[in-house]
Amino acid sequence: MPAYNLMTRRYCDLYAAFMAGEFQKARLIQFGINRIVTVLLRHGCIPAIKEALTLKGFDAGHVAYPGKRFDAEERRQLAEELRAAGYEI
Repeated sequence: MPAYNLMTRRYCDLYAAFMAGEFQKARLIQFGINRIVTVLLRHGCIPAIKEALTLKGFDAGHVAYPGKRFDAEERRQLAEELRAAGYEI
């Protein structure tokens, strides 16, 4: 899943914790990642990732037709759910 593009630091921290044998820390990081991925999946993975990147200031464009395009309300809802899941916008 291309969620690595949104959470590079979290994935690096997850890897470092795992390699250091800090399994409880790695587990907590993974749970945080999973909360965000759940939101992305609920809104359609690729379109939601593109919108999340746009919310962070990276113009990722839109998915090709017939892919989903977010209207203003859907964009607001996605941003709200991502923040609630712990994603920093």
